[in-house]
Parts: sequence; structure tokens; C-alpha cells
Amino acid sequence: MDIDYEACWQLPVSSKTDHAFYIPNNAKFHFFVDSFSLCGKYEQTKLVFNNFLSNDKEDEKYDHLCKACLKKKQKLE
Repeated sequence: MDIDYEACWQLPVSSKTDHAFYIPNNAKFHFFVDSFSLCGKYEQTKLVFNNFLSNDKEDEKYDHLCKACLKKKQKLE
């Protein structure tokens, strides 16, 4: 499994009013660089959950990726 934890696909984690962390059922993977998603919608620390997508699985999960993050990531490559 090839994961660069400084820049990786990760599911966003939300919290309820009682500070319980969870991953929404309809969540898509966002590309996080230094705790910020490329689309600008999310900020989070990397190691809350083991909810990473390995770089070699990116093509297989295309439908589950944030389109804005994917577009910006492709411009960076």
C-alpha cells in the first residue's frame, strides 16, 4: 500500500455536538496536503482514522473522489 501521509486521499471526518467523530455515509475521498483539502472545503489532522486511499488504488475509486480535488491534483502533476 503506497501512502504519502503528507499528501494523500482521505475521507473527511466530521464531529457531532458531543465531539464524537464519524465519517458521513456519502463521503467522498478528498486530497489532503498538510491537513487541507485541495478543494478548500476541509481541514483535518491526518491520523484521526485509518481512512486513507492508497495512491495505487486511485484509478479504481474514481467515482468516489472529489472532482475538484482530482482536477487540482492533476494540474499539480
